[in-house]
Amino acid sequence: MIYLKRWQTLLWSIDPGYFQLKQAVKTLVAILIALWFMRHETQLTQVMAAFAAGMSMQGIVATTWLSRLYQVLLFNSLYFALFLVGLLIRDSQELTAVVLVILGFAVNYARRFGLQTSMAPMIAWMLCFVATILPFQSTTQALLHIYGLLAGLLIAAAVMMLLFPQNYRRLFVSNSNQLFKTLGQGMLDVRRYLLLGVKATDFETLPFAKIKTNLHHLLDSNQTIEENCDLDDQKRVDDILIHLYVLVNAYLMMLEAYRALHAKAYPLSRAGRCCLSRISKQFARLFFMMRMRGNFLVAGSTIKVDINTLAEKFNDVSLRDPTLVIALLHLKLSFTLINRHLCELVRGHNGT
Repeated sequence: MIYLKRWQTLLWSIDPGYFQLKQAVKTLVAILIALWFMRHETQLTQVMAAFAAGMSMQGIVATTWLSRLYQVLLFNSLYFALFLVGLLIRDSQELTAVVLVILGFAVNYARRFGLQTSMAPMIAWMLCFVATILPFQSTTQALLHIYGLLAGLLIAAAVMMLLFPQNYRRLFVSNSNQLFKTLGQGMLDVRRYLLLGVKATDFETLPFAKIKTNLHHLLDSNQTIEENCDLDDQKRVDDILIHLYVLVNAYLMMLEAYRALHAKAYPLSRAGRCCLSRISKQFARLFFMMRMRGNFLVAGSTIKVDINTLAEKFNDVSLRDPTLVIALLHLKLSFTLINRHLCELVRGHNGT
């Protein structure tokens, strides 16, 4: 089990969200299925089917199921049409050169229309080019094998829509809600640590410290979605991601402060522990109230946690150790950041 966890962590660090891994698996599956269906056909037909299946899997950039279906139908129709064009012009060198040049300009210009990250325009040009160099004796002979291309495109479309179907908009919302829930549980674990005085030789084994990996995974997944998927309300998504990063880093700053106190074995007063426990409980309640909807609007409370009493509880403490002073300052700063960005998430994105 531990080796499986390490392998998953390694894969995640290489490909947050497993987006590229899923794409590679789907491409491989499409090629294998195409080859299996064409196993009784000629080798050239098998090559056409496998090539079409592999290429067709690469150009889709839509984020919702319906828009992805639309792109699959549109791009596959374009691939098939341009492959036919390539077969029809292959016998004329002059016509081939002119068509490929014009098509090259057209596919690059098409990138202006929301296809900056899509390989579909270049794949369309490549399929037209490949059709002109396939080793067929004549165009008529080539057309007899065109069903291989059609089979590859249809198989790729089915695999694209049915294998690992992913609604990236919904995944972003789900990741964000899971992040709120994880932070809330972390705050409850901090409260339990403060009240019960949990002893641990290794700070990293404490429950509220072990969730760091999950927080980073959720952030990495959302960051990858934001960078690679054209979501609606992109500006709002960018702003939300900034707030999420600040919340997580504020939580990590709080952990470092508690780590310093833990390492120094500093005995917090009963009043100090109760104050920190109350603050942690209130933050946990706020995090559990946070809920992102499908339109990226965040519901929750805009009531701020009162952290002014924190300074009062520690004013009478002799703070001669610089490490202790820095730890308490980090605690106050982390609480301030959490207060601010929780409110901004709710107010800013609900238009209040």
